[in-house]
Amino acid sequence: MKKILFLIFVISISSQAQKNLKIDNDHIYVFNKDLEFSIIKISKNRTTSRYNTTYVAKKGTRFISMYLKFKNTSNETKTIDFSNILLLTDNNQTIKIDFVVKAMKLTANTDRLKIKLKPGKKRMIAIEFESPVEKDEKIDQLIINEKVVSLSYN
Repeated sequence: MKKILFLIFVISISSQAQKNLKIDNDHIYVFNKDLEFSIIKISKNRTTSRYNTTYVAKKGTRFISMYLKFKNTSNETKTIDFSNILLLTDNNQTIKIDFVVKAMKLTANTDRLKIKLKPGKKRMIAIEFESPVEKDEKIDQLIINEKVVSLSYN
C-alpha cells in the first residue's frame, strides 16, 4: 500500500512540475510562402532528457518545448529548416532549438534540423529550446526567418 501511495505522490509531483500554456491552436503562422504551421501546445518543464542525460533547470527557470503542426501548401516537396526558428525572451535574448522530434526520430545535430515535407502533407513535430527561461515568463514571441512573430493565446 505504501508503494502505491508513493507512486501516486511521484506522479502528482511530476504532473505539477509541467505547466502547459493555453495557446490558440487554430491560429496559423507563416513559416515561408509555401509552409504554414500552428502551435498545438507549449510546455514549461523543470527537467529534460537529452543525449541519455537528464538536465534540471536552475530554480526559477524552465525548459520550453512546443508541438507544431506544419502544412506544405505548395505542389513541391519543401524543407523546414528549424535553425530559422528562435525563441525571443522578454529581455530580447534569443534561444535556438536544441532538438526536433519527428515520428519518434530524434535529430539533435544542427545539420539534421531540417525536415522535408511532401506537397499538401501535414506533419506534427516536437521541438525543444536549448536554454531554460524564467519560470513566470510568458512565451509570446518567436523569430521565424529573421522576422519577429507574436504568438496568439486564448
